[in-house]
Amino acid sequence: MKLAEALIIRRELMRKVASLKSRIAQNAAVQEGDTPSEDPEGLMAEAQSTLVELETLICKINRTNVRTTLPNTMTMMEALAQRECLIKKHAVLDNTLDTAQVRQHRYSREEIKWVKLLNVKTIQKQADDISGQIRKLNTVIQEANWLTELAE
Repeated sequence: MKLAEALIIRRELMRKVASLKSRIAQNAAVQEGDTPSEDPEGLMAEAQSTLVELETLICKINRTNVRTTLPNTMTMMEALAQRECLIKKHAVLDNTLDTAQVRQHRYSREEIKWVKLLNVKTIQKQADDISGQIRKLNTVIQEANWLTELAE
């Protein structure tokens, strides 16, 4: 199985666990005399077995990520960590831009005037550069996901 396929299965298992959690909550207690629409014990058992399957798959994915070397000599794990930090950097810059670009609505000279302390143009360029880095890294990661066999 390819790493990309394992990632798809992981996403499906995580969705299944979330669905089971919701269904268990809906059927865990009923009014006296009513019967639940689904067996909560059965749902609990299904959730537990799904979580065991998910844990096994996550371990295989993590082993694969540590062992896989990308063309840029970085491991997949390092690339994923770098991508996560780039995404967070971009979010900080994006939030900064949103705050710095607030339009003033002054109705008279007595109202408080806001002064920008940051160079919006420079920050926008940094955000754009980081977006490009994220796109390039995503391309490398996606390619490797489809070329790499899942470790056992």
